Amino acid sequence: RFSNPKMFGGEGATEEESYDAMDDWYDRALAAGFGFKSEEEKQEYIKSIGDPMKHPLFAQTTEDLEGHPLTEAFRVLREEDKTLVELAEMYKEEGNQWIKKSTKKDYEAAFDRYSHALTYLDKADKAREDGTECTSDSTADLKMIRSQILSNRALSSLNLTNYGRCYKDCDRAIYLWPGNLKAHLRKCKALYMLKKYPDCIAACKAGLELDATNKDLLNYAKQCDTEYTQKRLAKREADLKILSTLTAQWSSVWNYARNQNVTLGYPQYGAPEPKELRDIWTHLDMGDAATGTSATLRWPVLLQYPQYGTYDVLSGAGRDDMLVEHLGMAFPEKEDCGPEDRIEWDVDDEYHVSNLAVYVQLHSTKAVTSENEWLEACMEQRILLQGGNVDLLGLLKATKTAPTASTASTTVEAESTNTTVSSLDNIPETTFEKLKSRAELREKKYWETLMDTVTGKTITTTGPGLHSSSARFLEVHLGCTIGTIAKAHSPSHVLPRGVLTLLIYPKDNRLHKLFVEQNKGKIVALMP
Repeated sequence: RFSNPKMFGGEGATEEESYDAMDDWYDRALAAGFGFKSEEEKQEYIKSIGDPMKHPLFAQTTEDLEGHPLTEAFRVLREEDKTLVELAEMYKEEGNQWIKKSTKKDYEAAFDRYSHALTYLDKADKAREDGTECTSDSTADLKMIRSQILSNRALSSLNLTNYGRCYKDCDRAIYLWPGNLKAHLRKCKALYMLKKYPDCIAACKAGLELDATNKDLLNYAKQCDTEYTQKRLAKREADLKILSTLTAQWSSVWNYARNQNVTLGYPQYGAPEPKELRDIWTHLDMGDAATGTSATLRWPVLLQYPQYGTYDVLSGAGRDDMLVEHLGMAFPEKEDCGPEDRIEWDVDDEYHVSNLAVYVQLHSTKAVTSENEWLEACMEQRILLQGGNVDLLGLLKATKTAPTASTASTTVEAESTNTTVSSLDNIPETTFEKLKSRAELREKKYWETLMDTVTGKTITTTGPGLHSSSARFLEVHLGCTIGTIAKAHSPSHVLPRGVLTLLIYPKDNRLHKLFVEQNKGKIVALMP
């Protein structure tokens, strides 16, 4: 009884009389041959229409209408006798009606209608290319129509807070029709909400070329300039504070190394540092290392295993620690190991402390000759390999030279007085690629010079017990202390960015024998 019973009872009939009249009408219709002839026929019909509650008559949203045969049939009727451009305009107007409402569903429906409109414009473009275009469509400015629809669809995305999709549609709309002021305005708002201040300022500038008095564009430009300046100043001040901390630590390392006769060097860019060594000095207790009298400074040690192409990192080994102490913990003797203690990558079970040969490479990288060079090397390493969040390169160029620990803190105060974007943007910066090329060229020249020296002249060395001018490696006795190894044969022994690097082989295995053979006459023993 979905129908209105009063349609059957007539004027003045009671509700009961109306229902009786409706039942009588149904009886007479069935007697006349209308309706289902059998229960089977009724079930077949129900099966053919699917779930009755999904029928378009019961649709609650536009999504409920989609995909039903009746919906598609009505759509065909609506689109009948219309050209492709007319269909695009029809769906554009439907989208305009939906977007005037204020719910998420309305904005989604508007986006859907604008997308339908663009589909028909795509077909119109193809028809124009193929020469099958309707005469009435031939005068239409398809670029302008598409630009308007894209701009409107961008508004629906803006209302749905999908700012990325919004400004992409605006970009397409502006490309098709640079004079589309609405697209410029909506792009500015989307970029502002995404906090892409430089892009927003540029977008505002482009829009103001069309309408120099547009209040919305002027407001966005002003807000972006203010917020962008504050953001840059806050970041610069934070960066300078971090830089002050870093340079203080790097300077402490330099002073300590100089007092301990340890030679520091540039990073080895051909072999990037493991991630465990990133900002390693910030993790160590510097103590009063700047005086050169403290034993609290702990050296980071990189243990390399060439046979398996892997490594370990000792985050900080004490100056007076014996090498055997650390290796003994990492590689216990075979008789002290159970199956669960076996190192996974040591397939031949060869790495045990008494069976290890340890080497240090000499002339491994170019030595730094001043504190400024050392600070610059540390900065380069952070920029090129470590991906630090501090704009060290910009700060370095702004101060013209590597700031020392004593000058970094005063730079914070001076930098924080800047109040305009333009003053910050004038800082000269070298690109990442240029900095990388400079580092690679320096290392290349160093190795070319070293090879010329080895093959033609005498290498100048100062370490005690270095008998061969062409020595390239030290064989380290496990009883040596970390401090002894770090300063051995300085300046021939250079610590890349202050990291003590040790090469470790199992004694007398195939790879170790090959190493010894290739470096015959170039290996010198380092004893405790």
